[in-house]
This record gives sequence, structure tokens and C-alpha cells, in this order.
Amino acid sequence: MKKLSTSFTIGKASVKGGTNVEHNNREFISRNVDISRTVDNITYVRQDVREVYDELFGVALMEYNAKQTRKDRQIHDYFTHISEGGREEAYYEAIIQFGDSETAAIGTENGELAKKMLDEYMRSFEARNPRLKVFNAVLHADETSYHLHVNFIPFYTAEKKIGMSKGVSMKSALIEQGFEPKGRYQNQLVMWEDSEHKALENILNKYGLERDIKGATHAYKSVPEYKASQDWKKLPKRKKNLSTLEVYHEDLKATRVENSLLKIENEELISKRNSPWKSFYYSDSDKQIFVQSRLGELNIPFRESEKRF
Repeated sequence: MKKLSTSFTIGKASVKGGTNVEHNNREFISRNVDISRTVDNITYVRQDVREVYDELFGVALMEYNAKQTRKDRQIHDYFTHISEGGREEAYYEAIIQFGDSETAAIGTENGELAKKMLDEYMRSFEARNPRLKVFNAVLHADETSYHLHVNFIPFYTAEKKIGMSKGVSMKSALIEQGFEPKGRYQNQLVMWEDSEHKALENILNKYGLERDIKGATHAYKSVPEYKASQDWKKLPKRKKNLSTLEVYHEDLKATRVENSLLKIENEELISKRNSPWKSFYYSDSDKQIFVQSRLGELNIPFRESEKRF
């Protein structure tokens, strides 16, 4: 059975380069964009984020302010309050892709299938995620491979003892969607991202494909897979009230996991060493544009994926 990888990456509004609505909407054009194909981009939603904030939280904000006896406790601009507060993200951006420029390039059979599957994924996103309000969503068809940019506002509706009856919170939004935390490494965000990967995998299976787990980079691993590879040194050892033999078996199990993960990391290092491609990570759009410009001037071939060349 044919395979394609899935990629699901989340960016935060507060992190420079973590979200880029202007770039998504082609209000500025980077060098990797084929302008002649920009007309082929599909815009699903395009709303001003402040207007959506007013739609979502306007009534709750008025009710909250009406209860405040001190004017200095009133919130006059909820979007600014969240953006500058530092406790919650004003919004997030998800970037979703089937395959990559090598396995599903635009113009190929896999590429056109990837476009069809991304469209199906996008049209079911809010039905699957009723507490994630999408205010901007674009499918890009003017780069090397099809991919989605989805900007959304996470919100809760269960009234809280303190604060507004409806407001912004990724944690509360996901809990309301049924993702109850199950420990340190299975919090609501990890569970939700794994669920979205499963949704992508289900779409692949519907079209007769299997999910290809890429071993060369964590960008193609699910969140639990990536966390497992990063956190093996922190594996808990339940040694309290265990016999000597049980402790031995606990240690042996942890050692086997450690050895397996070290083997994977070693294979990744060998793959990277033998590859003609070298990774360069950028932190913001200005650096992205500068590096693309220099690569073009020097005639250096490059491929682009999320936040790296």
C-alpha cells in the first residue's frame, strides 16, 4: 500500500514567526512563491481577528465590566488584554500537509491527491473542534507542495468563578472538547495534536494510503512520538515498595527503551551526515526573506518546510 507522511505543526501568536496571517493571505510575497499560481490558492475563511473577538466575546465582556465596581478592573479591549497579558495566546496557527515536495509535489498524482485530502480535512476542522474558532484559513497552491494554514482562537464557554463567562484559553477549550489530561506527558494539547494526526491518518486510509512515519526529523512525528524521543532520560522509575527483582525489571525496561531511542537517534544522525541537504532554521519572516534572497543570488538549491530550509 502506498504511503504518505502527515505534518501538523502549531505556532503561537506571541512567538515571532509563530504565526503569519499576512504571509498566508499573500499580503507580502516571499521568494519561494510562484506568483503565477497564487490565483490557485483556496481561501476558506478570511476575517479580521479583532472583529471575530467582538463576535465571540462582546456580550461576555459587557457582562463582566458591568459587575466591576472599580473601573481599573474593567477590560476595554479584550484582544489587547489577551495579547499583552502573557497568560494566554491570542490565537494559534496550524500548518498541515500530506507528504512533502519530494513525495507529493504540485502537478504530480500524489500532489493532487494531497490537495483533495487537505480540502476534506479543512472542511471538517471546526466540526471536530467546536471550541477553536477559525478566522483565517488558506490552502497554498503556489509553492512546491500543497499545505494548509489555519488560524484559530481557542475559547471556553463554561462559566468560571473568576473572570469572564466566555473567554480565551487553549487548555479550557480542549478540555471542553473532551481532552481531559491523563498525566504529565498526556496533557490536553498532546492528546489533541495526536487526535488531529489520527484525523489525517483516517483521511489517508479513506483514499487507500497509509501514514508514512518519517524517521529523519521530528517534524514528521506525532507529538507523543517526539516527546518519547526527547524525554527518555526522564522516564519515571516506580521503585518505592518494589522488590529487588521488580526494580531490576523496571530498570531493564527503561534501558531497553533508552537503547531503542538511541538507535533511532544514531540512524537519524547518519542519515543527516550522508544527506547532501543541510538544515537551516529561521525564527522570523525577515530572516526567512533575507536567506531566500541570498540563496537565490548564490544559485544555491533549497527546499523549504516549516521554519527551515
